[in-house]
Amino acid sequence: MHDDGVRDPSLVDLVEWLHVQHPTFAVELFVRGTETARSRVLQADGELRRDALADGDVYHAPTTFQLKAMLFHAGVLSERGAEPHRLDPTADSWALREPLSPRR
Repeated sequence: MHDDGVRDPSLVDLVEWLHVQHPTFAVELFVRGTETARSRVLQADGELRRDALADGDVYHAPTTFQLKAMLFHAGVLSERGAEPHRLDPTADSWALREPLSPRR
């Protein structure tokens, strides 16, 4: 994402970007494993529905809360995780704590 100029991705930005790179990984890591959540997020052809990604209830709590909290405490991310019911995916920042240097 850094190479694409994205310095402060929201959760929605991160999931969309990751889905382009590794679709199955993105869905398995971030989207709840229920049929309801998956059918809201994914179209029949496997593409994402951006509007559904704006709802915190479709996200997998261990990723949005626990993994993100661990990455925060390890000094990787700039913000802690949030429980999906308190999550605003469009404002939830997944920015690095220490920005990468620009490429030369």
